[in-house]
Amino acid sequence: MAAAGDAGSLPGLLRGLAGVLGDIDGEQGWIAALRFGVAGGLAELGDGDGAEPLFRQLLAGNPRHLWAWIGLIEIVLGRGDATGALALGREALGHLPQERLLRRKCAEVAQAAEGPEAALVLLCDQPLAAMVEEDLALAIALHRSAGRVVEAEPFCARLVALSPAQAVAHLARIEIGLVAGDAVAACGCAEAALAHHPDHDEILLRAAQAYRLAGDDMRAESLARAVPETSPFAPWGVALRAEIAEAQGAADLARGLWSEALATGHAEVAEVARSRLGSTPPDADTGDALSALEAALAAGDAAVAALLARLQTQGDLPWFVALRLADRLVEVGRLAEAQSLADACTLCPWTEGDRRAFALEWLLLAEGPLSALDHVRAGPPVPRRDAEACERLGRILLAAGQAPLAARYLRMAARRWPGDDAILRRTTEAMIASGSAGQVAALLDGAPAEAGLACLVAAALAVGDPSAAVAACAGADGALPLIDLIEAQLLRGDLPGAEASLARLSIDDGPEAEALICRPRATRLGSLLNEARILAALGPDVAEDAGGFFLTARTALLRRAPASPDAGAQAEVPGALHLVWRGGMPPPEVAERMVTAWQAATGRDLRLWDLATAGRWIADALGSEAARAFAMAQDAEQRADLVMLAVLSVEGGMVCSAEQVPGGALDTLVLGDGATLFLEGSGGIAMDCMIAPPGHALIRAALKAALAACLSRETEHRWFKTGPGLMTRVIAGSRAEVGSAPLTLQPAGRLRQILHPCRPIGRAMAARIGADLPA
Repeated sequence: MAAAGDAGSLPGLLRGLAGVLGDIDGEQGWIAALRFGVAGGLAELGDGDGAEPLFRQLLAGNPRHLWAWIGLIEIVLGRGDATGALALGREALGHLPQERLLRRKCAEVAQAAEGPEAALVLLCDQPLAAMVEEDLALAIALHRSAGRVVEAEPFCARLVALSPAQAVAHLARIEIGLVAGDAVAACGCAEAALAHHPDHDEILLRAAQAYRLAGDDMRAESLARAVPETSPFAPWGVALRAEIAEAQGAADLARGLWSEALATGHAEVAEVARSRLGSTPPDADTGDALSALEAALAAGDAAVAALLARLQTQGDLPWFVALRLADRLVEVGRLAEAQSLADACTLCPWTEGDRRAFALEWLLLAEGPLSALDHVRAGPPVPRRDAEACERLGRILLAAGQAPLAARYLRMAARRWPGDDAILRRTTEAMIASGSAGQVAALLDGAPAEAGLACLVAAALAVGDPSAAVAACAGADGALPLIDLIEAQLLRGDLPGAEASLARLSIDDGPEAEALICRPRATRLGSLLNEARILAALGPDVAEDAGGFFLTARTALLRRAPASPDAGAQAEVPGALHLVWRGGMPPPEVAERMVTAWQAATGRDLRLWDLATAGRWIADALGSEAARAFAMAQDAEQRADLVMLAVLSVEGGMVCSAEQVPGGALDTLVLGDGATLFLEGSGGIAMDCMIAPPGHALIRAALKAALAACLSRETEHRWFKTGPGLMTRVIAGSRAEVGSAPLTLQPAGRLRQILHPCRPIGRAMAARIGADLPA
């Protein structure tokens, strides 16, 4: 790409035209149009200094040019000069008093310059009957910001009459009921709002507050729990639940919720939580170290220091309690105190086995499995009679990217302890991660039915056989693995069965179940369930052709035979290996260790990509719109998906998640003369390794769709928005293009035999360096 100042580049060309147009007098139609186009282009590229003279030149000749005013106001506002932008807006309104868009823009600028009161004066200087939906929505929002929500009722009534689903009007109506203390009105408005927006974060919170006002604590608690943890309204939801627990006399639960509210870091909520925790001392015995820590965290630094000093001299502190204390300290960001506690625990009078258990678990938490594995290798062998120690070693091997070794070790442990649920589950996890999910059934011969069932269902899903997963559960006694069963039922098209399984779930069944029930759209399975419901409502005839849905795309993709590989055309895939750090660049010593393992597995040229700097490359390679999409991606996982697709589309070669450990020759994964992708048992396309020549049509199409999803602020789960589900939809919809974009699909089990997932750093280290742990 040419440099920005190069006359051959688009910015250079536009600047050259701007210079020419600035010297031309006259306002002929074509000159004005060209002047506006060049000014708009420069503004879009961020060159406000170049665009401003052209906008002013346009307005000098035609002061009623709406879009020139808008462009000029945006440029001045973008410089941080809200007062200057407002003066321009008022001048523009003098020429164009009837332009609603201009009036709204001026109101927004007035809010930034002088506050919501001034914005309301500008916006409402017109009859209510003349205001359109956008005017009304902005007026309601400004009334809410100004603390005058009661006065917004006429605007709400008109907006709901014009557009019944407008969230801002429903929110304001709930708040009007809350301010007036009218529980009946607030709850009625809440139900009307939820009918249109059942998953809207703020509506859920306001509805919970309405039912709390009405005395219906059960409904209020349910609504508050449904606010997603990632929402900016989540701290208020936790605080409301804590108030309800206090009112019901559940002191321990209330303290736990106030501690959770305190940990959110929200200033206003944390102040309330600190006050409540300080006024309600724990009911538990003073020897309860975990309750004492929560109380100390609420009281402040001095209380935490005093408690830790006391605990470090307590001779009967069990190692697992010490670990939970350290884990909680890491969770709330008190890394130094956690490390101090761990250091002090080396002097505790524990047995050698307990001492080693704590050391390994702390290393996993603090530094990660690579350090823990080094500690294992440097110490004495794990006792063969200790099932817990064997499970821990298998867990360390698995997290360190040694899945085949973990599988072999854990299979021996499973033969020694065939009824140990933890070992069976961990062994199954290792076998799936090493590409041997098909051998899980043999492992389970003689295992207890309940533990074996969960493993069997997980393995069936991994190999893409949901029917076998459902059949295994059909006649089973005892508890069922309901989360996996729901997915299997959805994949085989049994929505009624999935709904029945969902009805059997309880929020007490674990964090996955709690999230699926309370925050379904924040989970992959909840999004899949919602999609199945939509397809069922469309009917079989329409649903069969619904190309925008993962479930129909999966069915179409599984019907297609993979393209036959052409061994003679492998040279078209460049000889580069791109490693993308999905969780951010780890510390240099960890990164070097990981890269060395990759270099040993291939002769390809390695290129490392860090999400922190990849945005600049995307801007240079793909333009400002792509860079904006990257900036708007909701989390590190989505940004990593975009980087992997962009690198593969532009550069070509093999692109992999860096957080993996190769267990074989990487080049054996390259098949055919086009793209080589790997199909997971779920029907999604694996994103941790993709291979293609530059400019491959399917990769370009997937990148385009992912960028568009981020730009549109879609709220879909990342798996469907930028990840494996998106890839499936794109490939299934590209049947007509297969001839021009050769594709080889391989089962993901083949990939797992070569590449094994690794979690290189622990949670404490991730917090210390500001990285995200890969999912």
